[in-house]
Amino acid sequence: MESKNEVLAQQVLDMVKQQGPVLAEVFMLDSQEMTIEVAKMNVENLKLAQERGVGLRVIADSRLGYAYSSDLSLPALKKVVEKALANARETQADPNWVLPGPISSYEPMELYDEETFRVPVEEKIKLAQSMEEAARSYDHRVKFTERAVYVDARYRVTIVNSLGLAGSYQGSYCGGYIIVVGQENDDSQTGFGLQYNLKYRGLDPHKIGREAGEKAVRMLGAKTIPSAQIPVVLEPYTATNFLGILQSVFSAEAVLKGKSFFKGEEGKQVAGSQVTIIDDGTMNGRLGSSHFPYGSCRTRRTKKLPS
Repeated sequence: MESKNEVLAQQVLDMVKQQGPVLAEVFMLDSQEMTIEVAKMNVENLKLAQERGVGLRVIADSRLGYAYSSDLSLPALKKVVEKALANARETQADPNWVLPGPISSYEPMELYDEETFRVPVEEKIKLAQSMEEAARSYDHRVKFTERAVYVDARYRVTIVNSLGLAGSYQGSYCGGYIIVVGQENDDSQTGFGLQYNLKYRGLDPHKIGREAGEKAVRMLGAKTIPSAQIPVVLEPYTATNFLGILQSVFSAEAVLKGKSFFKGEEGKQVAGSQVTIIDDGTMNGRLGSSHFPYGSCRTRRTKKLPS
């Protein structure tokens, strides 16, 4: 039985078909998120938010157009179709624009945890308070809590295209983070801890709090050193920040458009022989996994080795 989202997505697709020989892809997201913010063991903020929207990508005369709307009324959806087609007319033609055809089945993945949403709000408040308590008790120099936050969300993704592809899946996540301030004499340092998981029972508030407390005090009294070429050990968070900065230059689109300093380096070794980057969106039960994250192409595991 089709869901309301699938019926609505198909209606948008039918509107596009009435405009002539146009390829189209409709992407719908329906999500609900809860955020609980605690400071000084008191609830400072409790927010429930819902997002629902539709994105439309069209290919008309080898020109790509896109439009989005959070208004799902019939008049608004008609405007989305009109805007996507109008945007396509303003872009440069590219014969390489294509859409994937139907996919017979997707690999089964655990992406949703119903138990997370059976847990009472009062228990989730206590989890946020436990993070703060663990951080403050780590060391007497942890003086202030900026905020301790618990968050959970569930979402449904629906996608259909004019070549017959149709699919949807439900996912969820939960997590917590805390930011505290350590002080000693005239020195102040900020520390944070965070953890996100598919399942609520996988969260460890004490570990999150201790991490924040440790980071808040370990830099107290630190001094700068002269510039030098020396071996360094990066904690995972810092290492991923470096990769985040470089992420855009690894984009094939950026290379083709000349926006990456890797332009012209195709086929050449640009990293050490011990570096391997794996892009895997199919890890079962892990955050970030999905059946089709960026449009209707199937998610897969891609291993990238130095040339």
